[in-house]
Amino acid sequence: LVASGAEVCGVLSLTQDEHEQERYEGPIRDLALSHGIPFRETKFVRDRELARWAQDTGAATAIGVGVRILLPPSFYTAFQLGCW
Repeated sequence: LVASGAEVCGVLSLTQDEHEQERYEGPIRDLALSHGIPFRETKFVRDRELARWAQDTGAATAIGVGVRILLPPSFYTAFQLGCW
């Protein structure tokens, strides 16, 4: 998305468990921050601040990649056009 010139309003990354060999949160964080994109990392998706942060990004929609847990309904409804 960044390479295509799309406006990315924020990036949320889930902190991986220590036993996981392939780590993604660091490279994702580095990419977001190097392009001035607001970044949030969390281990707990039920955090009430998560939906507020999503709304504060101003994004109309969200794209989930590699999400293997259910996000709370408040996160999905934070975006006018939904979450993909």
